[in-house]
Amino acid sequence: MDFKNLVYEGRTFRRFDSSYAVSDDELLWLADLGRVTPRARNAQWIYFGVTNHPDSCQRIFSTLRWAAALPEWNGPTETERPSAYILLLENTQYPIKGSDIDLGIVSQTILLGARSIGLGGCHILSFNPKTLSESLHIPEQLKVRMVLALGKPIETVEIRNLPPSGDARYWREDNVHCVPKAPLRDIIIKL
Repeated sequence: MDFKNLVYEGRTFRRFDSSYAVSDDELLWLADLGRVTPRARNAQWIYFGVTNHPDSCQRIFSTLRWAAALPEWNGPTETERPSAYILLLENTQYPIKGSDIDLGIVSQTILLGARSIGLGGCHILSFNPKTLSESLHIPEQLKVRMVLALGKPIETVEIRNLPPSGDARYWREDNVHCVPKAPLRDIIIKL
């Protein structure tokens, strides 16, 4: 798959085939992509909590909030849940400026890697960090900054034109998850 198609297909997925087991090797391969991703001053403050264990996955899932733009949706059903997670953890012993930028670059690299091997995922910032850290016994110096939900996607996600109203909220239509994007011509400024 060429890079442009990888990016176009690398949408956020929220429904997965929960019976598909993401392997340990796949999880470690994805974490390794995050490990070698460039970041400010080459700071090594991001740690990776990886799991495909059903009990740990359930503990993580119970702390998550899904799809703020779809308030009527309570998240994936039991058969649609992610079968693996990577938690991006901040080692608080290494304070760094620009950490949110690094976090975004690392997480997107991991999710593009997931898509390249037939998996999909979702960046999740809406979760209960205290409950999550306590239930997984995460060491105190590691702060959960982001959850990447991973699995075999079972939903269709399409890019649509941004409506004239400019409303960028995604929606569902005929079992398709629609993600509005501004036309390229509207956001290019020739200098």
